[in-house]
Amino acid sequence: MLSRPIAAIDIGTNSFHMIIAKKTENDHIEILDREKIIVRLGEGSGDYDFISKEAELRAIAALKNFKEIAKKYKAVIQAVATSAVREAKNQQDFIKKVKKQVGINIKVISGSEEGRLIYLGVLRSIPAYDENALVIDIGGGSTEIVLGKSGKPIFIRSLKLGAVRLTEKFFKQGLLTKEAIKEAKKYIENFIYDTYKEFQDQNLSYDVVIGSSGTIKTINELINQNQKNYFTKEDFDQCLEIILAYETTSKRKKKLDIEEFRADILPAGALVLSIFFEIFQVKKLYVSNYALREGILFELLFRKSKKTEIEDLRRQSCINLVKKLNQEILENTKNISLQILKEIGKYYPELLSEKHILEYSALLHNIGVSISHSAHHKHSYYIITNTEYLLGFTNKELQLIACVARYHRKSLPSIKHSEFAILSDKEKNLVEFYAGILRIAIGLTRTKIVPELKIEINPNEVIFYIYTKSKRESELLVEMAELRKDLLEYKLNKKITFIASTY
Repeated sequence: MLSRPIAAIDIGTNSFHMIIAKKTENDHIEILDREKIIVRLGEGSGDYDFISKEAELRAIAALKNFKEIAKKYKAVIQAVATSAVREAKNQQDFIKKVKKQVGINIKVISGSEEGRLIYLGVLRSIPAYDENALVIDIGGGSTEIVLGKSGKPIFIRSLKLGAVRLTEKFFKQGLLTKEAIKEAKKYIENFIYDTYKEFQDQNLSYDVVIGSSGTIKTINELINQNQKNYFTKEDFDQCLEIILAYETTSKRKKKLDIEEFRADILPAGALVLSIFFEIFQVKKLYVSNYALREGILFELLFRKSKKTEIEDLRRQSCINLVKKLNQEILENTKNISLQILKEIGKYYPELLSEKHILEYSALLHNIGVSISHSAHHKHSYYIITNTEYLLGFTNKELQLIACVARYHRKSLPSIKHSEFAILSDKEKNLVEFYAGILRIAIGLTRTKIVPELKIEINPNEVIFYIYTKSKRESELLVEMAELRKDLLEYKLNKKITFIASTY
C-alpha cells in the first residue's frame, strides 16, 4: 500500500484537472483535494498538430499551481496527457519544457489507453461492474467510446470529436449557424456510424449507458440541476433544442447560466452526444462524476494488487491483435528472447528494467505481414503505433515496442530513420540491444524445433550452445542465427559463436 497520497493530473485539451487522494486502511479511496484550470491546450493550433507558445505558457503556469498544491499533501504526482499532447508535433519539446520548468514528468497515453482508464474511473462512480457498460466520454480533443464488463474493456474507440476541436472547426468563437450545425452533424455522423458498425460487426450489446466529463455533466446540470444522475433521450432532446437556440457564446452564458469556457464549446459536445444517442439507440444515460483522473488514481493506489491484472491485460491485447490479423502467436520467439536477455542482463542490468518491451516486441514483430511481406518490419511499426487494440501501454512504450519490431530484420537502427532519431540515448540503447536479441531469437525459432540454450559470456566472446534432439537440427538453427547476429555483436562488442549440440 502506498504510504503517500497520489496527485493524479489529467492534461486535457480544454482543461487540466488534478485530484489528490490516498488509500485508506479498509481499501477505499479518500479524496483530499481537487483543482481544475481551463488551459485550452489545443487552441489555435489548426488540427491539433502544434501546441502554441501561448498555450504552452498557460499549461506551465497551471502545472506549477498544481505542484504547489500537491506539495502540501506530500503527494506523488502522476501526470497523464491526452489528445492535444498526443497529436502535437512538438510533443517532446513541450514535455521537456514541463520537466525542466515544473519538474513534472508527463506520460502521454493512446486513445485506447485513455478509454480504458476512463472506464476504470467510471466504475468507481456508477455500480455497473457486472453489466455490459457502454461509456461515452466527450473531452476537448477526442471522444472515447468504451464497452466493458467486470472491470475489463471489450471494445474501445477514440474518435477525434472533441468539443474544443469541433468548435474550432465549425463554430469559430462559439457562433452557431444553421449551415454550420448541418455540416458538423454530418461530420460527426461519419465517425460515430463507423464505430457503431464495428460494434455491430462484433455482435456486441450493452445493458447500461454511462457518460462522463464536462459536456455531459453540464447537460445533466441543465436538465436535472444535479438532482438525478441520469437523463433520458426525451430530456436530452429538449435540452439540445434550447442549447442550439442561442447562437452566440454570450447568449448561452447568460440564458443557460454557465461559465464562458463551457458556453462556447457546449453546442459541439452536445451534437456529439445527440448523434451518439441516435446511432446507438440510447434511451437513458447515467452520468458519472468520475472519469480519467479517477481511473489513474485507482490504478496507482491499487497497483500492487492489480499488477498481474495489468500484465494479463497487456499480454491478452497483444494476442488479440495478432489473432485479429490472422498471424501466428510467436511464443517460442518470445521465450528465447527473454532467456537471452536474462543471461545478458547479468552483465548489463540496465536492460532488465524494461524487459516487457522485448517481450511484447517478440510477440508483435511479425504482424506487418498482414499488410505485405515486403517491408513488413515497417508495416509492423505502423500497426503498433496506430492500433486501438493494444491496452495498458503508454505512448512511449508503444513507440519502443514498435521500434524493436521495426528493426527485427533488414537495416540496422540509424539516426537517419526518424522513428529512431527521436528517441533518447537510453531508449536508443534499449532498442538496439532488444532488436539484436530478437534477431537471434527469430533465427533460433525459425522452425518448429524448440532448442534448449546455454549461454556462456567470456571477456571477448559470447557462446551460444544450441541443444536439440539431432545434430542436423541444431546445425540448421545455428545457420539461421548466424545470419542475424551482427547487431548484438556490435552492442556487446564481443564475437558471438553458435555451437550445435544434442541432448
